[in-house]
Amino acid sequence: MSIRKNQFRFDRRDFLKHSWGASLGLTGMAGALTNMRLINSAMGDTTSMNLGNYKALVCIFLRGGCDMNNMLIPVGSHPRAAQYQNDRGLAAVPEFIADEVNAGLLPSIERNGTQISPKNLTGNEADFALHSNCSNLKNLFDAGKLAWVNNVATLAVPTTKDNYDEVPLPIQLFSHSDQVTEWMAGISDKPFVTGWAGRIADFINAQNTEGQTSMLVTTSGANDLMVTRGGSPITQYSVNPTGVPVSLAAVGTDPDPVTPLNDNDRRYKAALDLMNYPVTHVIEGGYNNVLKRSIASKQLIGDALAFTDPASPDYIGLDVNAIFSSYSVSGSSGIGNQLKVIARLIIGRKCIGNERQMFFCDQGGYDHHTSINLGQPGLLLELDRAVGAFNQTLEDYQALGHDSFSYDQVTTFEMSDFNRTWTPNGTEFTLAGTDHAWGTHLFVMGGAVQAQQNILNGSIDGGRFFGTFPDLASDGVDSVPNNSRGRWIPTLAMEQYAARLANWFGVGTADIYNIFPNLSNFDDPFSPGLGLDFLPQVVA
Repeated sequence: MSIRKNQFRFDRRDFLKHSWGASLGLTGMAGALTNMRLINSAMGDTTSMNLGNYKALVCIFLRGGCDMNNMLIPVGSHPRAAQYQNDRGLAAVPEFIADEVNAGLLPSIERNGTQISPKNLTGNEADFALHSNCSNLKNLFDAGKLAWVNNVATLAVPTTKDNYDEVPLPIQLFSHSDQVTEWMAGISDKPFVTGWAGRIADFINAQNTEGQTSMLVTTSGANDLMVTRGGSPITQYSVNPTGVPVSLAAVGTDPDPVTPLNDNDRRYKAALDLMNYPVTHVIEGGYNNVLKRSIASKQLIGDALAFTDPASPDYIGLDVNAIFSSYSVSGSSGIGNQLKVIARLIIGRKCIGNERQMFFCDQGGYDHHTSINLGQPGLLLELDRAVGAFNQTLEDYQALGHDSFSYDQVTTFEMSDFNRTWTPNGTEFTLAGTDHAWGTHLFVMGGAVQAQQNILNGSIDGGRFFGTFPDLASDGVDSVPNNSRGRWIPTLAMEQYAARLANWFGVGTADIYNIFPNLSNFDDPFSPGLGLDFLPQVVA
């Protein structure tokens, strides 16, 4: 289970720790902004924004280390299907749980129809399935809108079973906090300084000529992925899952600093007065400017969300709430609400003015040392519904023909701490779980993915596996030596995965090596022989 800092607390230590990396908003400002005249300098004309040049990257981070061995499952006549049944034991999905089979029930994967057949595999090697609660991901995969990238993780240098004890390994391998930081830093052998999305933003932000607020938006509080360099003009902007910028503590939901009538109003007015007080220290001035930019951005975010608000005169007729409800996304779904507000901000992108945007959201709870088959299925069902609804919203928006939006302008990608051990750690079904491991499988989704897979498939729709699927033997060639219980040694570095995303976003191949300094340790991610072309190479 992940432990997240209180999103609603704002203090200087956190600000300094992230080196300008967490821009926090203030709520309840819509009526007071005009009087305070703080927004005038931020508002601008975005009518010249090139909507045809728009692109967005959306990161979904599964916190706790999602067990992807139960997401991509060899079934049927696959040569590893029996190995899955025997080795996974009580950690296996109910497809292979003896009690269900003996009771005469149709195994869950067959009941839900989540079998898949990757287009780049042949014969029984293509007999796979997704978890039985992932029917939307299965449909997206079958349509070629989603791909899987196999056996990816943090690496310092290429590592095999033979050289495992001789080469440098990622710092604190198998540690939650360290591996999360390294995934987000894109550098696994050095202390954290900046996040790889933050470095991309610093490099590419010049393209946002009409940008009125940060190109880095998080719906899950401050994160290391979006930390920019010290002194960068770009700061991640934090909104809650309803689209309201994260607020100061102890000022209520709608404080009025103009005519303060209660303690909340007076506290808020005092905070604003302090922000406007002249300062000479560069850090303190920067601290105040972050808050001022957040106040201004509050109105811009509201304008963007108005396009999908049926009560607004700017409503374009796309009922995002209805789409998410049709996918049975609960109103209390954390990941569902985060992806919903991201979709709404993408639809309202013209108000914000950025031709390049990056979004971050997350879902916690995947640290299943125990009871994996009681805890993971519900999380995957929630994720599956949210991703399905998010994708449907973007496709319906394209069909609406508003603002020349194209489905291939948004690419969604997934990351997680690490995979989990191949063998379970318990002897009872209700208690069995899996432990921290390494190489994992990641999904990437969107219109550009679909177009690329369609080309690779010879104009036939369908999903593919990219990279190399591991051997699936706890003592096999892809497993960490010395009885590791099946911790797969990655055959792809996360930098190689992220490099393809960065290039699609607009970073040239030469510049990518500056953003990912360790990338030169590995095979060129753009080499045709590597088979990592889940997105087209768009910038030389």
